Amino acid sequence: MRAVDVANYLVERWGRCYPATIHKLNRLVYLVQAEAIATTGEPLFEDCIEAWQCGPVVPAVIHAFGEWGDTAITEPTEHVEVKPDAVRLIDSVAENYGSLSAFDLVSLVCRPGGAWA
Repeated sequence: MRAVDVANYLVERWGRCYPATIHKLNRLVYLVQAEAIATTGEPLFEDCIEAWQCGPVVPAVIHAFGEWGDTAITEPTEHVEVKPDAVRLIDSVAENYGSLSAFDLVSLVCRPGGAWA
């Protein structure tokens, strides 16, 4: 699975409930990866996550959705089929964190003692 597959699934499945800018989408993809590692001991995707000034960023997601800028992303770049185990994981992250703003997600993932720290 690719990080952009996770992003596309989030946009397609959860975009109407929890509209996301590229900044919010990146943090949600990061949280999916963190949750996968925490619960299974394995990453869900192999794409790199980089440390930027504003927190964790997945360059592959930036490249796929960057043209949206600061507006809500309303369409996936492609339809993806996601395995049931991954669906449960991604849906759980969306349900738990999807209502938060991009700013709130940055504060959450960059908090002292958190996974990003």
